[in-house]
Formats: sequence, structure tokens, C-alpha cells
Amino acid sequence: MMKLLLTLFMYNLFSFFFNQYKMFNYMILIIMMNILFKLNYINLFNYMYLSFMTDSLNLFLIMLILWTILLAFQSNFSFLNNKNKLNFHFTIMFMMLFLMMFFFSMNLLYFYIFFECSMIPIMLIIMGWGNQIDRIQALMYMLFYTLFGSLPLILIIFIINFNYFSMMMNMLIYYMNLMNIMNNLFIYLFMILGFLIKIPLYCMHLWLPKAHVESPISGSMILASIMLKLGTYGFLRLMLTFKKLFSNFNKIIMPLLIWGTIMSCIVTININDLKIINAYSSIIHMNSMMFSMLTNSYWSLFSSKLMMLSHGLCSSAIFCLINFYYERLNSRNIIIIKGLTNFSPIMSLWWFLFCMSNISAPPSLNFFSEIMLIISMLIYSKLNMILIMLMIFLSSLIYIYFYSISQHNNMYMYMYNMKNFSKREYLINFNHFLPIMFMIMFFNLFF
Repeated sequence: MMKLLLTLFMYNLFSFFFNQYKMFNYMILIIMMNILFKLNYINLFNYMYLSFMTDSLNLFLIMLILWTILLAFQSNFSFLNNKNKLNFHFTIMFMMLFLMMFFFSMNLLYFYIFFECSMIPIMLIIMGWGNQIDRIQALMYMLFYTLFGSLPLILIIFIINFNYFSMMMNMLIYYMNLMNIMNNLFIYLFMILGFLIKIPLYCMHLWLPKAHVESPISGSMILASIMLKLGTYGFLRLMLTFKKLFSNFNKIIMPLLIWGTIMSCIVTININDLKIINAYSSIIHMNSMMFSMLTNSYWSLFSSKLMMLSHGLCSSAIFCLINFYYERLNSRNIIIIKGLTNFSPIMSLWWFLFCMSNISAPPSLNFFSEIMLIISMLIYSKLNMILIMLMIFLSSLIYIYFYSISQHNNMYMYMYNMKNFSKREYLINFNHFLPIMFMIMFFNLFF
């Protein structure tokens, strides 16, 4: 795998001199095929190089990274010019490198370093290719939220290394029964705070809508599809390492997650900006997934992996659909952008498919993950039934409202002057939907 990463890096440098993106895209597909053939053989930790290991969880997320970045390049042709294309290519390449190293890391120190380094490229994308002056405020929100939350984690890592002389997660699993120092509420809170901000938890979420609004389409796709998964994956990896600590204190933050999900649904109904609506829907999905994950059952862990993949693809696709109309109308207001089915019924069909996937209607991948999430919540406590029904009703109401307002009603007259959609834009939608259908049809190959 390290040879493949080195080859990817060299092919990118080679493609810079010839100004060709096809070589980069083909290299990503080669790596994904290599990972696909290894999926059925990797169930436990396999050494890749020193502190970098693979298992069935991080390989799926690596595939999601490669596929999303491939689509991010396809969606950027409309605003990139020859002057800044090289800089953008470098930024995306290093983001992909940092993200892959984060997911492969099994050393707590490397885990923290690459978690912080992954913030640098996304900040450069927002600052360099954002369209509005408020991107500086969005950048400061994201920077200080992340730094404030993740700083206590490095202190906990040093405490663990001082007491147990190891920072390898697969070694710390065997020391778990000896860790009396780890049975502490403050250590638990310091360890998870950075990941709760990255998920984000409802009361720590203000950086996410601002970052989505001010970032270009590639930044929104990467934020929704990959950057939110840093929090869920980091939380899940630590929960599998320190099982005793998390089983003792997980119940403390469960009420916050349920309350955050319901409050996000209520807030979203009163918003007019399409990007902010989709950003809040990500908060709803991630909070409900985290509540299920904290039950620490087999159903919850399996459904969390499914939800990370399905949400990453569907949310990224909806941001692309919003951007297609924003490029033509220079507006994301749900009151102005309406009646779109009269202009392009085919694009309206894509809106319907991705909105229904986010509602978890069959036969989407979200449907299977949502059923398993509900089962794990009910196994934990039957009293969750009322809250689950309220969450499902409100989240479904949001996307029904979201789709009906934007696609139906009468069009404004100036919308008849919009240019038609290109083949590239239809191809981006198809490439978002293809992995979802492929994983459903060949479910036994992946899970």
C-alpha cells in the first residue's frame, strides 16, 4: 500500500508538467481496484508500514476519499482557470495524503498529527477559492473550534504514553484491563471533545454551516463527505481501543445527541439557504449515528460504517446539485429557486433520488443503515421509541419540504434564460449514485 501511495504522489507530480487530469483520475481508479480485491481478506489489523495498519473499517473510508476527490475534480472545471489550477491540484493532493494517513494511523500521536494536518488544505481551499468576504470569519470559526477541541487530546496521549509506554492502539487494547487511570470522566471528555466538534455535536456546530456557505463546491463536497467522518471514525477507533472507559461514560453524552438531532430538525425548517439546509441535515444524520454508535453493539458498529458511506455520497451529491443551479442563478434562496422541474425534469429526477436516499427510503443504502441504527437504539432501551419516531418524522419532513419547494411551484420568468445542463454535470450525478446502487446489488462483497 505504501508503494501505491508513493506511486500516486509521483504520478501527480508527473501530471503537473503535462497539465492532464486524466492520469490522476486513472491512478485513483487503479488504487480503488487494488483495495477492492483486498476487502474480503482483511478483517483484523494488517501491518502496512510501522504505525500504519489496515482493517475493514478504514479501507472503506479510503475508497470514499478517493471517489469523492475524483468527483471534486470533475465538479471544479467551471471556475478553475489556468492560473490557479496548479495550486488547487497541489492542495487537493496533500489533503488526500493527510486524510489517508489519518485513516491508516494506529499510533495515537500520528493519529493526532494527521487529524490536525487535514485542516490545513481545507482552510486553503476556503480561503483561496471562496467567493465571499465572510470566508475569513468561517475560517476562524473552523480553526479555533478545532484547535480548542483537539488540544486536550494531545495531553491525554502523553499521559497514556507516560503510564503505559506505548501509543499503539492495537497494543493498548490488551492493556485495557490494567488501565485504572483511564477510568476517569475528565480523561473521557478531554479525549472525545475534538471529535465531537468535528462530527459536529449540535451545540458545537456553528463552524459547519459557515464553512459550507463560504467554500467552493469542492470544499463543500469534501467537508460533507470526508471531513465529518474524521470525527466519527476517530470516536469509533478510540471506543474500540478503550472499551472500558467508553462503556462507563457513553451514557453521559447520549441525551445531548438526541436533543441536538431534534433541535437541528426544528432549526432547519426555518432556513432559506439550500446549502445551510443540507449542512444541518448532515448534523442530523451524524448525531443520530453517534447515538447508535455509543450503544456499542454489533448492530450499531456495522450500521455506523454503512451510514458513513451512504451519507458521504448522498450529501456530496446534493451539494453538487445546489451548485449547478447557483452557477446559473447566483442564488441559493429556496424562495427564488423553485419550479425547477419545469426547466429540467431529468435533473429534478436526480434531486428526487438523492433526497429520498437521505430520507432512507428503500432501496437506498441509507435504508439498511437506518434500520440497523433503530434496532441498536431499541436494544439499548425501549424508551427510545418515542424519540426515534420524532427524529424520523422531522428529518423526513425536512427533505420532503426541501424537495417540494425547490422543484415545484411556478418558475420566475428570468429562469427561462438559464443554459442547459452539460454532460459533465449529469455524469457527476451518476457517479455519485453508482456506488450506492453497486453496494446494494453486491452487498455480500462489501459487508
